[in-house]
Amino acid sequence: MNQRQIFTEYWKILDDFEDHLNGGFSLERGEIPHFKMQLKVDLPADPHLCKACSLHEHNELRAPLPADERKKLLIVNRPLPAVLAGAGSHFTPDESLFLSKWLEAIDLELERDCAVVARIACPVRDPGHPGSDALTACLPYFERTLKSVEPLAVLQLGFEEESSLAGRTGNVPFFRTYHPSDVLINGELKRPVWESLKQLKGVLVGR
Repeated sequence: MNQRQIFTEYWKILDDFEDHLNGGFSLERGEIPHFKMQLKVDLPADPHLCKACSLHEHNELRAPLPADERKKLLIVNRPLPAVLAGAGSHFTPDESLFLSKWLEAIDLELERDCAVVARIACPVRDPGHPGSDALTACLPYFERTLKSVEPLAVLQLGFEEESSLAGRTGNVPFFRTYHPSDVLINGELKRPVWESLKQLKGVLVGR
């Protein structure tokens, strides 16, 4: 039974008990409210030991984690394919070069000013559709990274809606733009990326 199934059964029991107290019969309910899925999970500090979802079968591979040190910007990357995770890299050489140029345009250096964390620690077959179980299970790792890095802003790469961290960064300004791989495929995306970067720079300069 995966994490979501456990949560589903747990909340069904609680809801049935509440219905019994209120009226003596169970009410029909839809999907679990989103806030109920945000339970804190006691995950190990090392993601290599995590077994919170089915992706833990890839224990030998994990996306590289940033060091526990303060950075100006926390970049949230898409879940990684196994080939990148196995190489200990977040980006292909072309993607890394492209991203570095973006950051240089707003007076940031990738290595000096930024920490990078993958949205999901384990490698996935389809980064665009990693699965809701893994996305939920890895939220605590993102939250730990956010706390340890203490960034001035968070930039998420990619527009896969189910992966969105909007509303999950507290008082830290959140931005989202296209992934370098998207822009390498479609050059017309450079303009919206630049608009996002200008907004990001405005926040960083103001802080």
